[in-house]
Amino acid sequence: GVLGESNRMTDRERETLIRAAVDAVADCGRQFPICVGTSHAGTAATVALSQMAQELGAAAVMVTPTKEPAPASDDTLAEMYARVAEGCPGLPIVLQDHPASTQVHMRPKLIARIAHEVPAVACIKLEALPTPARIAALRKLWASELPPASDCTILTGLGALYAGFDMEQGTDGFMTGFAFPEILQAMNAAAQRKEWERAHALYQRYLPLLVFEQQPGVAVRKELYRLRGLIECAHVRHPAAPAAAPALAKALA
Repeated sequence: GVLGESNRMTDRERETLIRAAVDAVADCGRQFPICVGTSHAGTAATVALSQMAQELGAAAVMVTPTKEPAPASDDTLAEMYARVAEGCPGLPIVLQDHPASTQVHMRPKLIARIAHEVPAVACIKLEALPTPARIAALRKLWASELPPASDCTILTGLGALYAGFDMEQGTDGFMTGFAFPEILQAMNAAAQRKEWERAHALYQRYLPLLVFEQQPGVAVRKELYRLRGLIECAHVRHPAAPAAAPALAKALA
């Protein structure tokens, strides 16, 4: 994702990581699709990274536009996704809308248009504020003038900060970083069953941790992974600063 450490990895490390992820889930006993972020400042490079991910066994790629000196037109943004789809036949694309990091603002109508024109776009990771209103607007466009060309889901991102409100507007699940994904899974399961009281109770209970973990960078999340026994070391790549362990311990108390 845009807030991870992929932009601090070499091309060789990226390839090694994709191989490791695909190999790790091959024998897990259940379906576990690997989605690889392949966003790049250049369209040709984005296509090439997506092709590499597909060749290495990725089940999907996630692509978000990048900031240009002069804002790209709607047609240019739509063409970017079309080129990725053309270069990677049969590979689903997750359209990530995260203007906080990209400075690219896509209107709901543009997102609906891309999903309508590019069948490979199978998912929208919607992270532009206000997320509940944008989910509702996208659902309305899909139901009227711009239906998606294929089944297309909407997933909540932004660290699930607005999950309680997104779920009510018809998000299909979560695609976001959080050190306790089983909590997100429980929230989504309750929402899909329309058990709103339970969904909101879970959201309200864990919201302080969701907020704390959303500090810039991945240091806090890596330290939580270490405390859970999922990784041995919480090292973050320079120049990022490590998590403040005393502050984290206090927050978890």
